[in-house]
Amino acid sequence: MKKFVQTVTAFLLAFAMVAAPVADAQTRGRGGHSTSSGASAPNRPSGNVGNRPSSSHSANRPSHGTSRPTNNGASSNHTRPVNPGTRPGNGTSNGRPGNGGQQHRPERPEGNNSHRPGGGNHRPGNDHYRPSRPERPPRPPRPHRPPRPPRPHPHGYRHPVPFFGAYHRPVPPPRWHYVSGGPVFGTILGVALGTAITASINALVNNGYTVSSYGNNVVYLNDVPQMNYYWPDAALYYTNGVLTGSQFTCPTSYYDLSRYNNLYAAFTAQYGMPVQTTNSGGVISATWYGAGGRYVNLSFNSNYTGNYYTTLSFGN
Repeated sequence: MKKFVQTVTAFLLAFAMVAAPVADAQTRGRGGHSTSSGASAPNRPSGNVGNRPSSSHSANRPSHGTSRPTNNGASSNHTRPVNPGTRPGNGTSNGRPGNGGQQHRPERPEGNNSHRPGGGNHRPGNDHYRPSRPERPPRPPRPHRPPRPPRPHPHGYRHPVPFFGAYHRPVPPPRWHYVSGGPVFGTILGVALGTAITASINALVNNGYTVSSYGNNVVYLNDVPQMNYYWPDAALYYTNGVLTGSQFTCPTSYYDLSRYNNLYAAFTAQYGMPVQTTNSGGVISATWYGAGGRYVNLSFNSNYTGNYYTTLSFGN
């Protein structure tokens, strides 16, 4: 019996010597806490149930999880690299080589985002150039439309001005003889004295005058400028088919001598005092004569009911 007890005691001592290093290793693997000496069973740290002891180092995973040995094989605790899941050379997680670990695509050329090479959305080398279209030749100007020719007035036509249509050349006094001065004009509205009626009409239309109608010995016009005034009605008279005289008249509905007086002053300053004057029967007139039978007559007529007419006449 004594021998049996000695044998068991020796066995327990041997077992305790073997179990002590294992318990110490397990204690260090559980967070570095020491265990009491003796053969007490090793404590299992919370959260690490089921860890298997190793001969020299704990198999517990560090705070980063289960780690793999480092490249040089000198790591204890079998830890993985500092940043698990990284690729070589990145230094950060989930990165591609050499780009700082962020998942970026290779940078595109500056200023050409979403564009093809050579410019924005253009073909290479095109640079958005389009050949210019050939210039169209200018359109030729439209041919000038000739003015509408005046219409001849019908037989028995009466002009709205009551004294138009009958030409009466003034006659100088019997004892008057031309000495000097007086009217020396040679044209009427740009048409030379002695011009035929057809040629006169063409010249008047081409010069921009408004020819309303014409007859065998008269051409009627509207809104004609003369002596710095506009005359609503005018007439050119022909003798033996050639231009000899004219009349320009302006009606008013009231007694107004302003135009007459202004023209009288202008002709007096140019030709001197008139050769003839009249003031009777509702008519005031003055006449200047010149060389070659030329004359200028100015009159104010109040013989027509409802209107007063200031009239300028000249010819040869």
